[in-house]
Amino acid sequence: MAPTSALALSLGFQAFMVGMLAALGLIATLAHRQLNDPMLKLGGLYLLSAAATAFTFSGATESLFPQLSYNWLDPISLVFGAATLGVWSRLSHTLLRDSPGALRLLPLKRGLVAVAYVLAGFAMVPYQPLHRLSEALLGALTPILAILSMVAAVRARQDEIKAALALFVGALALLVCCCALWATGLGWIGDNLAMTVLHAALGGQGFIVGWTILNRMGRLRRTAEAAQAAQLANAEWKAAEFEGMVEVRNAQLNARLKDLEEYRRTGEAANEALHRVLTQLEEVSTSDTLTGAWNRRRFEEAAVAQMSLAHRRQEPVSLILMDLDHFKRVNDTYGHTTGDEVLVGMARIARQNLRVSDVLVRWGGEEFLVLAPSTPQDGALGLAEKLRLALAAEVFPQVGQVTMSLGVAQYALGEDLKAWVDRVDQALYAAKDGGRNQSVEAPLPTPWAGADERVRVLLEEAWSPKHECGHALMDSQHQRLHLMATALLTLSSERASAADVQLRLETLVAHTAQHFHDEEALLRDLRFPEIASHSVLHQQLLRKARHLQEEAAMGRLKLADLLEFLVVELVQGHIEHDDRDYFGLLRERTDKG
Repeated sequence: MAPTSALALSLGFQAFMVGMLAALGLIATLAHRQLNDPMLKLGGLYLLSAAATAFTFSGATESLFPQLSYNWLDPISLVFGAATLGVWSRLSHTLLRDSPGALRLLPLKRGLVAVAYVLAGFAMVPYQPLHRLSEALLGALTPILAILSMVAAVRARQDEIKAALALFVGALALLVCCCALWATGLGWIGDNLAMTVLHAALGGQGFIVGWTILNRMGRLRRTAEAAQAAQLANAEWKAAEFEGMVEVRNAQLNARLKDLEEYRRTGEAANEALHRVLTQLEEVSTSDTLTGAWNRRRFEEAAVAQMSLAHRRQEPVSLILMDLDHFKRVNDTYGHTTGDEVLVGMARIARQNLRVSDVLVRWGGEEFLVLAPSTPQDGALGLAEKLRLALAAEVFPQVGQVTMSLGVAQYALGEDLKAWVDRVDQALYAAKDGGRNQSVEAPLPTPWAGADERVRVLLEEAWSPKHECGHALMDSQHQRLHLMATALLTLSSERASAADVQLRLETLVAHTAQHFHDEEALLRDLRFPEIASHSVLHQQLLRKARHLQEEAAMGRLKLADLLEFLVVELVQGHIEHDDRDYFGLLRERTDKG
């Protein structure tokens, strides 16, 4: 083969090897940017530095760039060579870092690399003897470093490091490069052959390093896929866990809904109990079927309200008790039907002579009662005479003229309803004892004589806007309980009917339970922070009220205990004090709404 053809073939082979090394280096560098693996970075730097060394050291540089001075190419090639040795040392250390035997050679290898860097620096000095010395020493250090790498690879192989074999072959290729350079220096082989062997060895080394890099890239890809699979499995597990949490939460919500449903049923049961009590009360609070006048229970409600007004407004209110004279003779002589006609006629005459504000009550038998609001005793006495004369002027069929006796009594502040009725009843008896067909007024006692101060406070304390919170239901229930407590307190004396007190107390407890139920629902809606303690107060009051119910049913209810509960605990303690804790929150919500 002609020398020119052989040179061209050699240069072409060298250029191919340099290109392959550079391509593998770029691939490794780009893979490092994607996989962020330090091994790929070192492998790419080594291949690129090896390509630069081979390019500057071979004759291809002079052929491609003839304008460059040889005096600069040779030192630059030595610098690239020292850099290649440094990266090779770092790469081999990274590959074999899990081998204790290989790590023991690391300090010696680092020392050799440091000397190589110093020699490369000396080679740049423009002094030919120093340059040749540096080149010779670098030529001696390179095989030593290659041999140390081979020893480290052997030790790593004993430690079962997978990359040890590839590193051993790479170090062997580096040693072949050194042998080719030595053979050229000694004149054993020509420059073209030496460069061909050198580039072939570098190409083999680059192939080994590239193969190692590609294997590592595959492992990293598989590791990444495994990590993604693990993340996916973890995500699926978390999704299943979250689904389980959702199921648990749904179960908790269902349990809460069941509790709320139970609470609703309890509330409905309370409403039904209240409805039954109200129905019973309504049944006994209707008007008299014969005369259309009110009966006693309806009168008691109106009388208690008028007594409360009398305390707050200081206005008089009076009672007129009427009893038909010798009515038993009418029934015995003419029969009960005629007697009933006389009673109906008497009620008709009374209504014709009463004011709209006056109330006619069938008190019992032939007795009728008139409640006259805003009427002092002398005015009531005049009204009584008017009624007496109107009845006397009436002529009933078969019976003829019928007369009646009347008692008159103005309410005295501080007395209970029973005492007031007793006084008007005594005045009626005085009229009968005095000859009948006349009106007698009862003496007016001293106000508040012997009355309990707590009764006075409750009776004189009027319901006013200052007690209201602005919530229609709460205000109406508070006012209702206030009036019911006043009514019960008025009836509850030692002379009051035990059945009346028991029924009134039962009604009050039913209304109280309903109010507490509605109030707690409102407090939950308001997110009242002290709802738990407020609910405890409700339960305590209900237990006390039911205990009083039991005492009343057994006839052992004490007026002092009832006073303590109604005035101190229910009205003043809870309605007028404890419930005010949420008034501000309710008004703030109303203002925002």
